[in-house]
Amino acid sequence: PEGWMVWSKFQRLDVEFNVDDINPYKGKQSAMIRRPEGIAYGEITPSLTQRINASQYRGKTIRIKAACRSQVEGPGFAFFRLTVNPGVLESTHDGVPPLFDSLDDIRIETSDWSVYEIEAKVPEEAESITYGIYLRDLGTVWIDAVSIEVIE
Repeated sequence: PEGWMVWSKFQRLDVEFNVDDINPYKGKQSAMIRRPEGIAYGEITPSLTQRINASQYRGKTIRIKAACRSQVEGPGFAFFRLTVNPGVLESTHDGVPPLFDSLDDIRIETSDWSVYEIEAKVPEEAESITYGIYLRDLGTVWIDAVSIEVIE
C-alpha cells in the first residue's frame, strides 16, 4: 500500500504484499503479507512497515493501535511491532539500537480481527517511529485501521 515499506528481497522470494478487499476490518481494504506454502526461506521475516517522523511525539507517551488477524502455520507466527529510533540508518549495519522496541511480544494469533495496542515513551532524541506487521514462516497476516494517539 502507498506509504508502506517493503524490502524488495522479500518480493524476489515470492512473498506477496498486497491490498486485500476480502473481509477488511474497517473500510474497504486491508494490507496483507502472504508466504506461499511449499517454499522454505530460512530465517527471513517479511515485514510491511511505515516510518514516520518522531518530532511531534518527542517527550510524550504514545499508543499505537492496529487491527490485525492471521492465518499462520505452527510453529510460525505473525506479530505487530513498534520501534522508536534515534536516527535514520544509512545501512542496516550502522547506527545505534532503537530507543524502544516491542520486538515480537505482540503476537497475532487469531484469524478473527483483534485490535492490538503498544504504548511507548518517545525520548527527546527520537528521530523516527516505525511500526508494522511481520510474518514468520508460512501463512498470511493482515493489518487495518492503524492509529497513533498521545496519551500523556
